[in-house]
Amino acid sequence: MRRLPLIAALAACIGVTAVTVAWCADTSHRADTAFGQKVRAYLMAHPEVIEEAIEALQAKRNEEAAGLARKAISQHTAELTRRAADPVLGDGPVTVVEFFDYRCGYCKAAAPHIPEMVAGHKAIRLVFKDYPILSEISDTAARAALAAGKQGKYVPVHLALMAEKSLDEAAIDRVLTEKGVNLDQAHKDMKSPEIAQQIEENRALAKAIGVDGTPSFVIGPKMIGGFLEDDILAEVKAETSHPAPAKAAGQ
Repeated sequence: MRRLPLIAALAACIGVTAVTVAWCADTSHRADTAFGQKVRAYLMAHPEVIEEAIEALQAKRNEEAAGLARKAISQHTAELTRRAADPVLGDGPVTVVEFFDYRCGYCKAAAPHIPEMVAGHKAIRLVFKDYPILSEISDTAARAALAAGKQGKYVPVHLALMAEKSLDEAAIDRVLTEKGVNLDQAHKDMKSPEIAQQIEENRALAKAIGVDGTPSFVIGPKMIGGFLEDDILAEVKAETSHPAPAKAAGQ
């Protein structure tokens, strides 16, 4: 019988605790609701704050992506700049690497201006990275250009293929013939394991450094999407004070 007062006291204590918890929860809920209403009212009165927050978030994500790209580029510098099989234009101390597709409209628009840029700025050494991603004919054109390169005709064939509005196998053969390429030998080389491997290596490299479209240019640690000549030249200028890496055999 002596236990009854103790049990009653415990029950009363539990009851008080439950009421206290419920009261605290209700108070917290009402406080949160009131705060949320104030925040909503402020945002409705100042919607530009939302836009600023979105812009800040995007800027943060862009910077994070750029940081990852810089790290990846630094890890793949040799593959980017010094693969012996890559076609090259110019022999300046600063390497500019271009990833492109022969069906890409932006690549086609940029193509005639790129040799002019290299000729006008002796600091540039341009490395071509055939990166066919848009269609099967893109792959065929890349193989044809690289086969032409084996006959010392890469640049003229590259520019002619870029100038073709309706690119198909007949147009590719016509370009090869017009530029003095031995067609039979080119067809053999287009099917070679070496050219197939070169294109696959370009694709793997593009994926590794985060290339997400064409044309894309890599200068030093930076990647530039699209042909923005002023931006490219600004990066070239920034890189001229850096020592160039040692050249691989045959370069």
